[in-house]
Amino acid sequence: MWLRMCFYMVGPPRFEPVCHYVKIIFNHINNYMLIEKFTKSQFYKKKSPNLDKLGFDYNSPVESEFLKIQAMLYTEYHIKCESMLTLMKQFNIPSSRTMDIIFRLFDIEARSFSKSQTNAILTKRTVMPSSTTFKHIFHKSWFGETFCLRSSYEESYAKSLDLIQTKYFVEHLRIKYFHTKQNRYRIAIPDFYLPETNTIVEVKSDYWLDESEMRDKKEAYIALGYNFKLNLENRLLEDW
Repeated sequence: MWLRMCFYMVGPPRFEPVCHYVKIIFNHINNYMLIEKFTKSQFYKKKSPNLDKLGFDYNSPVESEFLKIQAMLYTEYHIKCESMLTLMKQFNIPSSRTMDIIFRLFDIEARSFSKSQTNAILTKRTVMPSSTTFKHIFHKSWFGETFCLRSSYEESYAKSLDLIQTKYFVEHLRIKYFHTKQNRYRIAIPDFYLPETNTIVEVKSDYWLDESEMRDKKEAYIALGYNFKLNLENRLLEDW
């Protein structure tokens, strides 16, 4: 709790919050831990050619090279809004799995599916088909993030969350579940996730609801400790 307190050092000509220095210290600690993890990785130990492609110089201090590559990846991905696929082509990285490992090693947070889709459309890397069955609605939340929603029902629910200022994410999670009818495992991408209550909310219409599959998903969500609600035709069913 003490880490969140800001004490002030008094002295001319101004006051400076100690919490500013605490943040700097923690950033250094975090970087130290990341670099230590990086030097223990097989990528670094075996001098992976993929690091060479990114411009990593093994003859220079590892700390400076790590921070150089980290800054470059962050700039390309989060500031210039390049896609992971674009970076793979740019640096000749052989697979998305390899790129994912690189992102994790350099602590680059990957976009959610919804954000990736929104970014691709906004940067004109993909065009939404005019004959698509589902709507694509860009919605700006009360906390400033823009999400790509797939129906007027999702938009209505997002607006209701905005009104009460509840934090939410759209298509943020990936959860493995067993599809009873298909007799195989699949990956569910829940419509909404409310982190404050650890709740998954699926938004559906009567027409598109597959009750059997939804119950399969619900079972997987509950088993992992999530709360679950179904928003059906703009009605929030808590005990579905």
